[in-house]
Amino acid sequence: MRHTRLELLNVPEVPMRIAAFASQRDTTPDLTWASPNLRGIWQTRPDTLGSDHLPIWITLQALQAIPEKRQTTFVKWDTFPTVLNETDPADLIYTRIGTALRKATTSVLVKDGAPTPDLHLLNLWASRLQAFQQFRKGGRTPLLRSRLNQATAKARKYSLQLSRDNWHRHCAAFNAQTGLSKVLKTFRGMQDKKKEQNGGPEHSSSTGHHRDRSCNPGRPTFLPTTPAWGEAKSAVSPRHDASRNEHQSK
Repeated sequence: MRHTRLELLNVPEVPMRIAAFASQRDTTPDLTWASPNLRGIWQTRPDTLGSDHLPIWITLQALQAIPEKRQTTFVKWDTFPTVLNETDPADLIYTRIGTALRKATTSVLVKDGAPTPDLHLLNLWASRLQAFQQFRKGGRTPLLRSRLNQATAKARKYSLQLSRDNWHRHCAAFNAQTGLSKVLKTFRGMQDKKKEQNGGPEHSSSTGHHRDRSCNPGRPTFLPTTPAWGEAKSAVSPRHDASRNEHQSK
């Protein structure tokens, strides 16, 4: 990349694609290139959140004032019983509970004015992160994979429930004083008519090709995917698939 004058932001020893089985190795297929004058801190999140890639987090130098954040706390109730059992049995019960409560409490920074995060959802994702770390360190056994999948399913199910509750509260807030801007945003969201920030629609209309069909040939190159755990790969070769499509067209 010398000719393009770009520098690699990746940390070499940090993998991004997590292996699904013990016979595989973690790899680094995602590379982040940036201009030399761009001062950025490249990091990965500790949890894949159900994917096979660790999310990439790039912190750039802000040119404007950074909004203030406030600190909120939540208790990891899944960890609380374990910590309570590790306390000294000779102490009084309320002393043991207080000690375990402090050790199981975690602090999170949120933007000032942002709503208080759902503590149960944070606990579910914290349990999912713990299961993910055990899966990576414990040899990626089927039992650990099953526990990881169960923790992921619980977190996603509750996230979906929260989204539905927020939508119901949003709809219930409509009244005679509701502004037109809020109504139009809600209508566009229901109709999936969001503003496009790229030239995809213009390219599709000028060439006569549908946007999805235009993007499909490049997807395997820029967005490589692997079969999900337990999903069998297709046994049909590309040449056989092409000849079959040609035969069907005839």
